Amino acid sequence: MTNDILEQLPEELRKQSIDLSITMGVNSLAWYSSLIPQIVRWCWENDVAILGGDVLELDKDGQLSYTYDNWYINFDSKLIWRDFVAKSLEYAVQNVQSYEKLLLPKALVFDLVFHTQ
Repeated sequence: MTNDILEQLPEELRKQSIDLSITMGVNSLAWYSSLIPQIVRWCWENDVAILGGDVLELDKDGQLSYTYDNWYINFDSKLIWRDFVAKSLEYAVQNVQSYEKLLLPKALVFDLVFHTQ
């Protein structure tokens, strides 16, 4: 599902991403934390949940590596889908902010896992 969602993202967000298929051999995109609010807004407007994400470090030579930090949220069947989307987006923002503080002064990017109902 994630690849279909990546193709639906606005061109401006895709252009500002780092293509992990080129750098890491993974068919995904990653973004700097400064772009996460725009991604979250698009997800909310399009009813897309963020199930989790991986944290990568960009070193001074421009090389990416996984920090092995990540997060994941399980679907809560007690919630209607729209409420789960809201919960997942809030959780994603909290995690991005936490990793940014925890791993300072490293330059981080985030590979997000998207899902639709």
